[in-house]
Amino acid sequence: MIKQTINNFQTSLFLGLLLLSTNSIYGQVNLSNGLVGYFPLSGNTDDLSPTNIDGISYNTTLSTGIENNANTAYHFNGTNAYVNCSSDNRDIIDTLSISVWIKTTSNSYEWIVGKYDWTIDRGFALAVDANNLVSFLGRDNGGVYISTNSTTIVNDGNWHHVVGQIYGNTWKLWVDCNLEDSTITNATNPNLTNNEPLTIGNFHMGEANGNHNYFNGSIDEVRIYNRALSANERDVLCNNILGVSNLSYDESIISVHPNPSENYIYISSLRQLEKYRIFNASGVKIASGITSNKEKINIQNLTNGIYIITLESGQTLKFIKSKGL
Repeated sequence: MIKQTINNFQTSLFLGLLLLSTNSIYGQVNLSNGLVGYFPLSGNTDDLSPTNIDGISYNTTLSTGIENNANTAYHFNGTNAYVNCSSDNRDIIDTLSISVWIKTTSNSYEWIVGKYDWTIDRGFALAVDANNLVSFLGRDNGGVYISTNSTTIVNDGNWHHVVGQIYGNTWKLWVDCNLEDSTITNATNPNLTNNEPLTIGNFHMGEANGNHNYFNGSIDEVRIYNRALSANERDVLCNNILGVSNLSYDESIISVHPNPSENYIYISSLRQLEKYRIFNASGVKIASGITSNKEKINIQNLTNGIYIITLESGQTLKFIKSKGL
């Protein structure tokens, strides 16, 4: 009895310390601040950001997304499929962050997300180049062409998280949570505004020249900000979803999705009903029950923060409750 009490205390202490330390990391994250375009691509091309300018899809098909759920991403055929998200500049002037997930096996030069006018050389884009590396490109205020390039090869058929950021005179590129390139230009505050549409899956070169550089693969969770993301925010967008999909999905992985979440969560890869317990930041059990991978768990009444789920089979999972995603 005494031994069991000590074990319970040690478990609660461990969970509490883990949650408290993680909460200090993610406490200042606000993924809705400065969000001017958010396309989850979960069955439609709706823009869930405050800007609320929906996209129009051409020749795309639904595919399995980063959380391994069917019809939660869009597949682009590399020939004529793309999403037009209008020519509105979305309050993007000189500062920008793009977060997106991609999966491809193609070996050609293709655009992921972009809004670029080649006639005036103004705008920005994320692309996969002919060497199967990610490029974040555009022009600075001095007319200089900028291209930051990854070292990670991304045409391996696995999901990869990409972030491109422009802040002041610095252009940066992250792939799978790692900063892979940074370029400092001579010109600060580039003018990124133009009259071309924001497109997902291709480069729109004006009505006279049509669409080019079609993406061949799947794209998921496109987020566009008119500000620089913090390290904590990039970590939430990358690490916590990496924890779900682990880049290449394995049915033996048990994970929580969506993560972060506001209202409900699922525990994926459970093969049968299993008991669970949820602990708060103090290591106190606040909920328990029995669930399967098809049954949602209601977390609407939880306060924002980091939580731990323990399963009777021995697994321990972490999830973030966050409102206003």
